[in-house]
Amino acid sequence: MTERNNMVHTHLHSMFSLRDSIIRPEELVMRIKEIGQTSVAVTDHGTSLGGVSIYQLLKENGIKYIHGCEMYICDDLSVKDKDSRYYHIVVLCKNEIGRINLNRLISESGKPENFYYKPRIDFDLLHKHKDGLLITSACMASEIGKCILNDYTKAKSIAEKYLSEFGEDYYLEIQSHRDSMQVEINKATVKLGKELNIPLVVTCDAHYVYESDKKYQNKYAFGGNYKEDGESYIDCFVQSEEEVRNRISYLPSDIVDAAIHNTDVIADKCNVVMPISAPIMPKVSIPNGYKDNAEWLVKICKQGAREKLNFDFDTYEIVDTSRTIDIYDDNTGEFVKKAPFIITNEEKKIYTERFYYELDKLVRMGFVDYILLVHSYSNIGKRRGIARGSGGGSLINYLTNITNIDPIVHGLYFERFIDVSALDLLEKGEITAKELKVPDIDLDFSNESCSDVLRWMYEQYGENRVASIGKFGTNKTKGTIRDMCKVLGISLEEADRIAKSFDNYELDEIFSMINGDIPKENAALDAIKYVGLYSELFDYVKKLNGLPKSFGLHACGKIISTRNLDEFLPSCYDSTGVRFLQGDMHDIEEVGLVKVDILGLRTLDQEYDTLEMSNESKDFLDPKQNYNDKKVLDIFRNGDTVGIFQFSSHGMKQTLKKMNISGIDDLSIANALFRPGSMRYIDNFCKRRNGEESFEYLHPDLEPILKNTYGIIVFQEQLIEIGRLAKIHNPDLLRKATGKKNPKLLAQVKPELEEKLKKRGWTQNQFDTLWNQMLEFAKYSFNKSHAAAYAIIAYMTAKQKAYYPAEFYAGLCNSYIGKSSFVKDNADEIITDLEDHGIKIEAFNFRNDHRRCSVRDGNVIYGIPLIKDCSVASAEIMYKCSSKYYANFIDLIEDLIGGGVSRNQIDIFIKLGFFSEFGNSRQLLKIIWIYEFFNNGQARTVKKNKINNKDIEMILKKYCQESESQYTITNEKIKNTKKLIRLINKKIKIGESEDKYSKVLDEYKEIVVGEHKSIMKNILNDCVGYLVTPILSDFSFKEKIADHKQYLGYINLTTNKEVDRRKLLIKKLVPLINKTSGLIWAYAIFTKSIGSGKSSRLTVKANVYNSDPINEMDIVYATTVSKNKSGYWYLLDYYKLF
Repeated sequence: MTERNNMVHTHLHSMFSLRDSIIRPEELVMRIKEIGQTSVAVTDHGTSLGGVSIYQLLKENGIKYIHGCEMYICDDLSVKDKDSRYYHIVVLCKNEIGRINLNRLISESGKPENFYYKPRIDFDLLHKHKDGLLITSACMASEIGKCILNDYTKAKSIAEKYLSEFGEDYYLEIQSHRDSMQVEINKATVKLGKELNIPLVVTCDAHYVYESDKKYQNKYAFGGNYKEDGESYIDCFVQSEEEVRNRISYLPSDIVDAAIHNTDVIADKCNVVMPISAPIMPKVSIPNGYKDNAEWLVKICKQGAREKLNFDFDTYEIVDTSRTIDIYDDNTGEFVKKAPFIITNEEKKIYTERFYYELDKLVRMGFVDYILLVHSYSNIGKRRGIARGSGGGSLINYLTNITNIDPIVHGLYFERFIDVSALDLLEKGEITAKELKVPDIDLDFSNESCSDVLRWMYEQYGENRVASIGKFGTNKTKGTIRDMCKVLGISLEEADRIAKSFDNYELDEIFSMINGDIPKENAALDAIKYVGLYSELFDYVKKLNGLPKSFGLHACGKIISTRNLDEFLPSCYDSTGVRFLQGDMHDIEEVGLVKVDILGLRTLDQEYDTLEMSNESKDFLDPKQNYNDKKVLDIFRNGDTVGIFQFSSHGMKQTLKKMNISGIDDLSIANALFRPGSMRYIDNFCKRRNGEESFEYLHPDLEPILKNTYGIIVFQEQLIEIGRLAKIHNPDLLRKATGKKNPKLLAQVKPELEEKLKKRGWTQNQFDTLWNQMLEFAKYSFNKSHAAAYAIIAYMTAKQKAYYPAEFYAGLCNSYIGKSSFVKDNADEIITDLEDHGIKIEAFNFRNDHRRCSVRDGNVIYGIPLIKDCSVASAEIMYKCSSKYYANFIDLIEDLIGGGVSRNQIDIFIKLGFFSEFGNSRQLLKIIWIYEFFNNGQARTVKKNKINNKDIEMILKKYCQESESQYTITNEKIKNTKKLIRLINKKIKIGESEDKYSKVLDEYKEIVVGEHKSIMKNILNDCVGYLVTPILSDFSFKEKIADHKQYLGYINLTTNKEVDRRKLLIKKLVPLINKTSGLIWAYAIFTKSIGSGKSSRLTVKANVYNSDPINEMDIVYATTVSKNKSGYWYLLDYYKLF
C-alpha cells in the first residue's frame, strides 16, 4: 500500500449529478490540492456522465481518479412500487474488468424496463456483474441507512448478504455530517461493523466544494425540487481530514483512524485507467483484388468521375458524347438550348490534381477508412440531401456520392473540411494521431430514409456496437435568472423583465462591461441596471450559470464501434428504448469512438414527394445544371418563397426582393447574410450591388476574394483565402483564431499574417484595419460549403414550385405529416399561398384517396393526417371504405368504428363534409348520436329512464317487448329460439354429448343474432327517418368557418358567387404603430373573400377601426376600398355581417 498522510474522498458528486451537485471539475481540482489530497472518487447519481472529462482533468493535475457511481438498487426489478422504489449504493471500480462491469450495470439500469423514477438495478443484476467491483453502503438513503435505526435485524441481514457476495471489498459507510439522524446511524453502523467484522469507511457525500456553498446548492436542489430522497445536505462539502475528524469526534478515536485509513486502502485497491485513445476506425469490407482500402477508394472515385464529370481520370477521354446540359441566357434567364456536357482539358487537369491532392492528405492522415465508412451508408437512403457543413468542400466526397455538390464549380475548399496543416505537425512528431480531428460529414436524409440507414447500421455492425450520442443542456443566463427568481420569490413579471434584458448577452459579457474590460453597449444598460438592483439574485446566477442541467439524446450524432459499446462508455435509453452513450461528442472522441451524423430533413420528403407526383426523373433535381432559369429566379426576386427551404421567412423575402437574385451564388450569400449579427450588412450589400453605395477595397489583394460579396466578408472560406494569399502556414487557422477569439491561436496567427502581408506591400494601417474587420466579421461569417448546398436545395424546391405548383404544395403539406404544430403554425400560410397561385383544394369526400395530399386535374386533394386529431391510421380506414357501397350512413359508421376510427375523428370528418352524400353535417351528427344511444347497434335493452324523446319511445314500442322499467329488443322468433337453446343446454348439463348439439346450437345462435340485427336496423332507420331527415338544416356558414379554422388551420369555404366577393373573413389583424409617437395609427388586416376565395392585405385607419372595431374571424362587407399612390389598399368603409 502506498503511504499517505491524509484521507481520500470515496463518495463525491460532481456537477454531473444533474441539478443535485454544484461541484465543477475545475473547482474540485483546486480543493483537492488545497487540502493536500492526491486521489478522489467521483460517484455521481446513477450515471457516469463526467467520467472521461474528469479523469482527464485530474490526470493533468496529478490527482488519481477513482471511477465509481452511486447507483439506485431495488429489491426486484420486475416490481415497480412507488412506496419502495430504490435505495442508494456506492459502486467503485478496482480494475478494467470492474470498469466494464460498472458500465454494464449503468447501461442496464437505464433500460425502459428497469427505469422507474430512477435508473435501477437489483441484487441479482449486481451479482451478475460483480467482478472487479468494490461496494460501500452509501448514505441515509441506502438499504442499511433506511432500516438500521428501526429494524437492526434487517440491517444486519442486508450487511451479511453483501459481505457474503463481496467479502473484503464491502465497506460500511459512516458520514461526517452533523445531522442528528446521521449521528445515530453512524453509531449503529459502527456497532454493526464490529459484530460482522466489516470495515468502516468515512465519507462526506460531497455535493458542493466549500461549506459556504451550501446556500447555492440548497437553493438549486431544494428550490428546484431536484433534492435526492433521504439526503439532508447539511454539510455535504469537500471536507479536509481535520474537518472530518471534528465532525465525527463523538466516535472512538481508533474507529475514526481506521475509517480514515480505509479510504487509503480503497484508493489503493481502485486502479482504473479510462480508455483514452486515438480514433478507432471501423473497417469497411473491400472486394477481393485490391491491395488496400486506398486502392478501393481510388476505384470508387474514378467510377464517380465517369458518372458525374463525364470523363476518364486515366485517359482524359469523354465517356458519353451524347450527354447534354440545359443552357439558359445569362441576362434574360430564358432557356436557350441543350449543349453537350463536355469539360475542357484545363478543367480535367484541375479535377485530377485536386483529386490526387485530397487523396494524398487522406492517406497520410489515416482517414481513408472514415471516407469508406461514410460511403458505405450514405447511399442506403433513397431520399437524401446534397451536402451539409464542410463536407461539401471535398471532391472525393463528391466523386464517391457522399455529397452531391461539385466543389470545383462552387469554389469550395478541402481545407475547410480537413485541417491539412495538422499533417505537417503529425509527421514532425509535434502532435499524435489522437490529436488529429476526424473529419465531420453531416448527411441529410428524409425521415423514412433516416430509419433505413439506421436499420442498415444495426444489421451491419450489431445492436451493441451502434448507438446515438448524448447532449448536455446547460444553465443559460436567462433560464438561470428565471429559475432563481422563482426560488427567491421575485414575481413572474419582474423575472420576465430581468431575463429579457439579457436577450443578446450572457452574464460574463455583462460583468466584463461592469468591470471595464470591454466597452458598455446601450443595449446592455438594462441588464447592467438589474445586476446592480438584484445583487443576491445575480450572486446565485453567477454561481450556477453554465452547470449542466439535463442530458438527452443528440438529434443526429451516431456511433459505430468495433467492440461492444459498454467497453467504452455506459449508455442511457430514452422512453422508446433508443440507446445513447453517456458522454457528449468530446467524451466520445476522447475514447476513440467515431461519430457520424445522420440528420432528418423535412424538405427532402417535400422534394421527393413532389418529384414523384410530377412524374419527373431525378435528373430534374440534379445539382449539375445551370442556375439561371428566369422562371425559377423570379420566385426569389418576387419574394414568392413560401415553402422554399431556408428562404420562407418574412425578413428573408424582403432581403431577396432587395438583392434581385441572379444565380446560385446570390442565394448562397443571402443564406449566409440572413443570420443574427450579419443581418446588419444586408442593406450595405444590396446598395453596393445595385450601385447605390460606393466602396473601396482595403487593398487590391482583396478584390478577387471579396468581389462577389462587394467587399463584405461573408464566408469563412474568404478568411481562408486571405490566409492563402499571404501564404501563411495554416490558412484555416485564421478562421479558427478570429472566429473563436482564442487568445492562443490569435497570438499564433496574427504575427505571421502581419509579416507576410507587409511583404506584399500592405501598410500597418491597412493590416490593422483588416485585422479588426476579420475579428468583427468572423463572429458571423458562414461556411460556404453549407450555404451553397442549402442554396441548391432551395433552388430545386423553387424550380418545383415554378413548374409543378400543385404538386409542390401537395408535397410541401405531406412533409408536415406527423408534425402536431402544422395546423396551428403552418397550414394557413401554405394554403393561402396555394390559393394565391390559382390552385384549389378539392372538397372533402371520403370516396377520394385522402391518405396523403395528391393532385388531380391541377387541384390538391388534402390529406387526412394533416387534420387536427386525425392520423395516418384513420386515413387508411377511410380509404378502405371509399370504394364500398353503403345503403345508408349507419352501415358506413359500423365499418369506420369497427376499423378503429374514433368517435371524435368521425365527428371531425362529418363537420368537414367528408360524408355529404349521406346528408348535411347536422343530420349526420344526429345519426351518429342515435347509433351511440343504441350502444353502436348492439343494445339488447333500453332503460326507460334514459329516453327523453317521444319519437324514440314510439319506435321502441313498435319493435320491442316492454316491461315496467325497460324495452327489450326481441321478438317471438328470438324468444322461441332462446327457449330451444336453454333446453339443449339442460340436456348437455345432465350428461348428453355436447358434440351432438354443437351444430344446431350454432344455427340457433345465428338466428338470434340475425333477428336482433334486423330489429336493430329497423329501429335505427325509423329513428333516422323521424328525427333527422325532415327537420335538421345544415350548420351555418360561420359555424363551418369555425370548424375549418379549428381542425384545418385554414378556411376552405367559398361560395363562388360574385355577390359575395366583398364579404371578407378577417383572418389576422395587426396594429401598426407610429415610430415617433408610439401610437396606433392603423391596422393591417389579412382577409379572405367569401365569394372568390382570394386573400388580401388591407389597411384600416385607426379612426375608421375605432368607430366599429373588428376581430379575427369576423366577416365584414367591404363597402369602400381604395388604393393609394404607394400601391397599398385601404379599407375605408365596412360593416360587420357576423
